[in-house]
Amino acid sequence: MELCMAGSMQDIMKELNSGLSEEHISYVMHETVKGLSFLHDNPIMHRDIKGGNILVNSYGEIKLGTNNFFCF
Repeated sequence: MELCMAGSMQDIMKELNSGLSEEHISYVMHETVKGLSFLHDNPIMHRDIKGGNILVNSYGEIKLGTNNFFCF
């Protein structure tokens, strides 16, 4: 797993102390669903989607992280 210097979406929301714009929410959700689709295509289930596990790297890319994967 690469280093995600921007932190998690949970960290970003606390730092901003406000909500995200609709465009930012759309981007984060689109990239999160792409990640989940990749996992499900390789039969892996994430099982712990939350703001703390949606990570942002220094390029603004969205990554899914957790220690709670389940292979089916």
